[in-house]
Amino acid sequence: ASASSDGSEVPTRKAAIEAAQAAIEEAEAEVKAARAEAEEAEERLKEAETEAIPPEVERKAQEELEERLQAIREDSEAACEAAIRQAERDLNEELDRKVLEAKREFLEQLRLAERRIREESKANLTSENLRLRQEADEERQKARDAAMEGEIPVQAREERAAAAAKLEEAEGRLASARERLETAKGGDGEVAGGGRGDASASEAKEDEEE
Repeated sequence: ASASSDGSEVPTRKAAIEAAQAAIEEAEAEVKAARAEAEEAEERLKEAETEAIPPEVERKAQEELEERLQAIREDSEAACEAAIRQAERDLNEELDRKVLEAKREFLEQLRLAERRIREESKANLTSENLRLRQEADEERQKARDAAMEGEIPVQAREERAAAAAKLEEAEGRLASARERLETAKGGDGEVAGGGRGDASASEAKEDEEE
């Protein structure tokens, strides 16, 4: 009884599984068919609704749609233009700022270069002036040395020496005449003194005439 029971149980379970699988496949097919039918019904409904809409309403709806689309396009274009203009302004401002910074840096570099060049030029000019002055002094000294060895300086020295000797001689005669005058004023008698004074005066006159 036990073996019979086991033998009948196995076919029954297999049949049940097969029956269940068949039922699932049938149900899936029905679902697929029902879905297709529902989609077709949805399309027919849309077509029916479209056909049911009056032409004026359809035209107006289409116009409104086009107007809205045009407005959206215009708004988008305006937004793009505004963004582009803003970007251009920002870039121009950045460019102006960089140009200004570059100009300031350029002017500063130019100022430093000009200062350096002027200082170097001043130093070179000072050195050149000193060199030229030294050369000029050397040339003048050479000219003086050459002139001292020539005829004109020799003649000038001789004339200066002669004039100095003449001056010394005249000063000597003047001193001698004054001495004789003092001696004459200091004599013992008027007559003798007078005679000596006349003689002294005569000698002084002769000396002066000489």
